[in-house]
Amino acid sequence: MVTRFLTSMLLLAALSSSAQAQTGVGYPRLGLYGTVGRTQFAGGSPGVSAYPFLDAQGNVVDSVAAWHAKFDVVVLEASETLERPDILRAIRRHNPTIKIIGFTDACQVWWLPMYYSVNYPDTLNCLRRKLWNAVVNTNGFLYSKRYGDYYNPNRSGRDPLWSASWYMVNLANQATVDSLVSILAQDVIGSGLYDGLFVDLISETMAWTAVVDSFDYERAGYPSAKAYEQAWQVGHRRYAAGLRAAAPPGFMITLNWAVPDEKAWVNGSIREEFPYQGGGTWQTNMMAVFEEERNYLQPPAQWLNTQCDPCSDALAANNRRKVRFGLGSATLCEAYHTISENDRPSRTQRWNWWYDEYAVDLATGRASRKREDTGWLGAARGTWYQMIWAGNGPDAATNPDFENSVTGGWGFWADASVAATVTQDTTTAAKGRASVRIHMPNMGVADWYVALRTAGTLTMQAGQSYSATFWAKASKPRRITVSAAMPGTSYVLSPLDVGTEWRQCQVILIPKVACVAQLHLCLAAADGDVWLDDVHFQEGVTNLYRRNFQNGIVLVNPAARSLSVTLETSFRKILGTADPVVNDGSWVSWVTVPSSDAVFLIGRDGVAPATPGDLRIIR
Repeated sequence: MVTRFLTSMLLLAALSSSAQAQTGVGYPRLGLYGTVGRTQFAGGSPGVSAYPFLDAQGNVVDSVAAWHAKFDVVVLEASETLERPDILRAIRRHNPTIKIIGFTDACQVWWLPMYYSVNYPDTLNCLRRKLWNAVVNTNGFLYSKRYGDYYNPNRSGRDPLWSASWYMVNLANQATVDSLVSILAQDVIGSGLYDGLFVDLISETMAWTAVVDSFDYERAGYPSAKAYEQAWQVGHRRYAAGLRAAAPPGFMITLNWAVPDEKAWVNGSIREEFPYQGGGTWQTNMMAVFEEERNYLQPPAQWLNTQCDPCSDALAANNRRKVRFGLGSATLCEAYHTISENDRPSRTQRWNWWYDEYAVDLATGRASRKREDTGWLGAARGTWYQMIWAGNGPDAATNPDFENSVTGGWGFWADASVAATVTQDTTTAAKGRASVRIHMPNMGVADWYVALRTAGTLTMQAGQSYSATFWAKASKPRRITVSAAMPGTSYVLSPLDVGTEWRQCQVILIPKVACVAQLHLCLAAADGDVWLDDVHFQEGVTNLYRRNFQNGIVLVNPAARSLSVTLETSFRKILGTADPVVNDGSWVSWVTVPSSDAVFLIGRDGVAPATPGDLRIIR
């Protein structure tokens, strides 16, 4: 009887907790792009050190360590935490599965003892000092054409050599690269304190620096800026390869500016200005993230950073929206999301920001601040997809379905080297009885060596959203380019990955200038076949990005207007405290997602059964 009673109790306990995600296993994946406040001095006397982790007596504040432990991954400066590893141990005591990533810089160094050593005046073992000395000893600085001394592209006047400023490292100097990598390999990777390394300020090019000042490439030993750029890129790759060679299996390396040919060495990069990194759009940035996750070293370590606005109020309406949008976008894939600002020292003020979507008690549907309620969406059930419905505006595609012809309403161009053909195919179609098949025996030098384009045009306004909506499949996985263009001129384009099964796609195109354009589908990036059906090119957007999970769903709207969609069943909104208007706890089967926003919904499977009130033993 006792055994039967205990079995019944265990079964009920399992049922009541089955909907709750295990901490650190589920989604969304929470990242904290944090910082350890540097030692501040006033009138030559020490002030607060390693804020917010240490109290006035230099002891680790346990509540601060516990707060950081609520995240899946935390990035903290290697220089400061190497000097106070007890900070990292305190965090791990609260969350043994957390990933702690050491932060360092690559192509810039600085050193001033009173500012950059937690243990000042004992600075002999400070990582920043070691890196600085490595650059000095290998003659690894770049020099300023304007001032003649060390090169700092942001300076507006002559800085004394030992000012609290930073200077550019000559990554074209192999001895300098090897020395820096050796120090990081021994002190950071070899310490065993970190699960990964986050390398900031490691750009693939030097061009972005030549604004206020310019560097002296001749003094660096190169006849031209172009020759120096090529050598810099070689050093960039040498740096990444060296770190990977020193790292144990599973050690994550994220570069602020990773490039595709470094995919064998690094796990990802960060979009610091998501979703507009590099002057791009949500569409271009997210397509790049999806591709990098597939191609870079596993496990993926992509970061999407939302810049706070305003940075003085965590719960300002705009910050709540931006967090939903950024976190929702990250949850479409395997990325980590964080909110911060570009000025790294200022991030000391953002470490304790928290939002409804971070943690949910599935038994009540309420937003939570507990670590055990993070990962509440549970395991992913498949990858992201688009919920697409038909638009009703003017359409540049006058023959969208190819039922009667593949030439009417369409233009086709192929370079002779590809030998491509276009035909109607009645053996396969996404809608109706026919599709268009483009056969390419050879790969083109460029994707536009084969292009299918609408005969009709759209009048497009700068900054407005337009959509190319179609079904596509290919004989093998490939990438195509979707463009608003006229022959010889492309106004806006976006890549799209196409698989071997029919899939409906909608690509958002936002031109930067007013134009009249056709839809161009550029197909020659690989040989083989591509099939297209039900193709439209219209103003506006009619899709939401979605991903399904064990305990709910996330819907993301990157369009310039609100979109509403009917759901296949009822879902529950989070019962929020940070944003009780958006997260009102209601059950919905129809939901509106505002522009540049996202909605997190709890599924019925994610609602735990009520605690039984009449438990009895049946004999």
